[in-house]
Amino acid sequence: MSIDTVETVETARETGVALSIPSGVLRHMFAVAPVFTGKDFPVSLTGVRLEYEPGVFRVVSTDRYRMAVGELHGEHVTDSDVTPGDVLVLGKALADIAKALPKGKREDDLPVSVLVSSGSVTVTVPGEWSRTIPTMDEQFPDYRALVKIPEGTPSDTFGLNPHYMADAAKLVTGKTQPIKWHIGGERSALLGETTSPVGRTEVSWQYLLMQVTLGK
Repeated sequence: MSIDTVETVETARETGVALSIPSGVLRHMFAVAPVFTGKDFPVSLTGVRLEYEPGVFRVVSTDRYRMAVGELHGEHVTDSDVTPGDVLVLGKALADIAKALPKGKREDDLPVSVLVSSGSVTVTVPGEWSRTIPTMDEQFPDYRALVKIPEGTPSDTFGLNPHYMADAAKLVTGKTQPIKWHIGGERSALLGETTSPVGRTEVSWQYLLMQVTLGK
């Protein structure tokens, strides 16, 4: 690691929030979340929302027709007294970082530093490399009202985009890992929930799918 890189990391540590996440887990979360972002408009939906609070790191992405929320829990993730916060970063930038993260059974548990500071996010693999990406100055939609188990009587029939259904498989890391589905609500939403083991850690996912109009 160069002297310049060390200085960048230390500066971010003083002015932002430092997270410690296993390489395999971060690679999984950063690779999956961008799948569910929008293509170009609105600009805010091309980004992935990164959230942190004591013991929790979360990624959120949506293109208005589907949404994925991934959560990592653990005392090692953040300091216990960290102030909750969030930033929005370009999904493509996270996907590029995911490809560069160390991969392998031994490397999956390697702690990677994620430093969230004013205007940027810096990912550092100790002794190897450090990359900084800018945050986006866009307003991400209020997703919390949508990610909940749908209430009400399930609809008899409603349509779902088959390609979006297939994307649910990207959330799981094992071939036999089940996804629990909840159906119902006024808008006939389909909410899937699953937990994906990555090394010695687990990532919890929620995947919301909105109905499509069926032809007569």
